[in-house]
Amino acid sequence: MRVLHACVVLAAAVLAAAVPAYALDVQGDVLGAACGTFTDPMSHWMLDEGAGNQAWDCGPNQFHGAILGAGTCNGVLCGAKQFGSSAYVSVPATGALPAAISNLQTGTISVWFNFSEVPSAKGIWPIIYIGDGVGGVGNCSLILEIGHFQPETKLYFTVLAGDRPILCFDSGSQLLTNTWYHFAAVVGSDFNTGYLNGQEMTTRHYNFGGPTTRYFLADVPNKSVFWIGRGFLWVFPNDQYFKGQIDDVRIYDRPLSSQDVGKYYAWATRQPRGDIDTDTHVGVIDLLYFVDSWQTVSSDALYNIHADFNGDNRVDLADLVILVMNFGL
Repeated sequence: MRVLHACVVLAAAVLAAAVPAYALDVQGDVLGAACGTFTDPMSHWMLDEGAGNQAWDCGPNQFHGAILGAGTCNGVLCGAKQFGSSAYVSVPATGALPAAISNLQTGTISVWFNFSEVPSAKGIWPIIYIGDGVGGVGNCSLILEIGHFQPETKLYFTVLAGDRPILCFDSGSQLLTNTWYHFAAVVGSDFNTGYLNGQEMTTRHYNFGGPTTRYFLADVPNKSVFWIGRGFLWVFPNDQYFKGQIDDVRIYDRPLSSQDVGKYYAWATRQPRGDIDTDTHVGVIDLLYFVDSWQTVSSDALYNIHADFNGDNRVDLADLVILVMNFGL
């Protein structure tokens, strides 16, 4: 077993020699062309950066963001960002909010989050905020948040146009602190819905609008900022900041299906990463499966989605690094 492990490590080292050092962060993730793009999001912020102040967008548009005070921590998919008082990520790092995001009439916003405490009265933990960046009466935004006007831990998806919400639903039940959740907000041409941990939120509660309401980013007036971990609570003027961790933010220019969301959640929560045969151990059988799929893409007959550990629709060096890191676990 030690000889085999050494051979795997040696193979990874030889392949990695062709990759510039700046392409690897401290978590061992391969950035740039090897960033995960599960089912091809238009933008994808892994939030795995081990150093520096740039949040890399691995999608085709490369809307890189600025990391403002957020630290690095362990997440669901390797690294994540730690948020607290005044810490957030701004997209893009400079310039105006990209029209490709701002003008979306339908689509999906996907994010992992883990909040550390219950918000106070008239407080929220904003996860994603895309809006005018101005608190108080007349606030225009699309916001994903924990809490809403009282000490609670429901999850809310809200679209505000001026001084009134035009769409708002909540999880219908309280979420737990210090627990990782995945949420996907999905808006189609004649519907909206949400998925929590891979399952559609069939018991979600509508405060404004209904399940056949179509409101998304294009319906928010005066958009100028896109923040991760910072936002506003409707008519209250004070900045609010998320307390906890946020990981793997994705925006899709189409509404994902329930199968898409379920497949992503199942892929993201496999443990340990590298376990292709799902026996909870990364060993020789997984290596053999990996070799069979080496350098294949999703359109190839031999492509194995379970060997595509970073979800970029190909089995390549990035996946080999993950396999080596977890071999023997």
